[in-house]
Amino acid sequence: YGACCTGDTCTDNVYVDDCIGFFYPQQLCSAIEPCPLKLVVDDDGVDDPHNGQFTSIQGALDASYEGMTISVMPGTYTGDGDSVITLPAHGITIDGIDGAATTIIDGQGVRRGLTGDGCGDNGTMIRGLTITNGYSASQGGGVRLDGCSPTFEDCSITSNQSVRDGGG
Repeated sequence: YGACCTGDTCTDNVYVDDCIGFFYPQQLCSAIEPCPLKLVVDDDGVDDPHNGQFTSIQGALDASYEGMTISVMPGTYTGDGDSVITLPAHGITIDGIDGAATTIIDGQGVRRGLTGDGCGDNGTMIRGLTITNGYSASQGGGVRLDGCSPTFEDCSITSNQSVRDGGG
């Protein structure tokens, strides 16, 4: 938050991000807490974005910024739309804290598990997840990466299907 600050007051016409998308004009810099370095996702937990707690991985990704770690508690995570997880353009770490055996991304046979489109080689790390039951009518039932190069570590990509290429 220091970029907008002159002394303890933010400069005119600058809005200060409170880390999860709320902006305040001319906020006192001392009233703004530094953004957290980690968000926690727990499918059995409480959805409380102001305290860095989410029940969906995508919710945490949408609130994340460059360099953040998203710690994912054991559970089965599903989603809406075309993909359970869509990676942001900025570099992050998604960490299944108890490993792939207990942290499941489930496409439910109707959506892709993970999509990365145009996020480049930004240092994104995906660790300790199983991506399963993904489906796509085109390419990449489990994972589809286009112009995106995350690193996968200790992950299992299994039992996914695609009509054309790369079921996974």
